[in-house]
Amino acid sequence: MSATSNPATITGRPWLWPTIIIGVLSVHVIGLVLVVLIATRDPSFAVEPNSYQKALGWDASAARLRASQQLGWTATLQVDQNADILGRRRLVCRIVDKDGVTVVGANVQLLMFHHARAASRVEVNLNPEQDGTYSAFLPMKRAGLWECRIAARRGDALYDAVVMQEVISR
Repeated sequence: MSATSNPATITGRPWLWPTIIIGVLSVHVIGLVLVVLIATRDPSFAVEPNSYQKALGWDASAARLRASQQLGWTATLQVDQNADILGRRRLVCRIVDKDGVTVVGANVQLLMFHHARAASRVEVNLNPEQDGTYSAFLPMKRAGLWECRIAARRGDALYDAVVMQEVISR
């Protein structure tokens, strides 16, 4: 008796299940790439720049804040309600000392951003005006809450402040 081996013949669709598995994995990978692209391009999401270095220098930052408080200066901001055709508004900064006298002759820098678009930051040097204020025309199309970080220097005096400014649009 001879044993003849009959090779098993494959019937049906042998590539059906591997194709389904590869298809599901491909859709999953495409979905993950899409989610990463959306998340990294979202202008409302922001991470504080140089946050690690700022954390390392927290003691120096706290000392600067204490020195600013001892200086007794106060900053107030005023923003025009109407924007020009380019979406710019005039921002005026007034800094007064502890006696209420306007601080004149300071170099004033401003870093500002809208809370809804914290990744879009604007950094400018404010221009001194005749009345002792400092101003600039800034791109502020969006109404709402803006965070304004002010750094003023006059001689050896250094003043840091964070002012939350509500911008109203007409």
